Amino acid sequence: MKEEFEKLYSQEGDNPWTFKEPDKEIISLLDRKLINGDVLVAGCGKGYHFIFLASNVM
Repeated sequence: MKEEFEKLYSQEGDNPWTFKEPDKEIISLLDRKLINGDVLVAGCGKGYHFIFLASNVM
């Protein structure tokens, strides 16, 4: 299994677990105005969720 992960991480581009679109749960929280301030995105990977939240939370 270690070899499989090392192979995936060494490849160019996105990994299979990288999602460029925000999760529907995050969109729902924003729509219901439950996110309205500081946000911590733990384990943010390539930062797609962080970029989305930074663009939409005032």
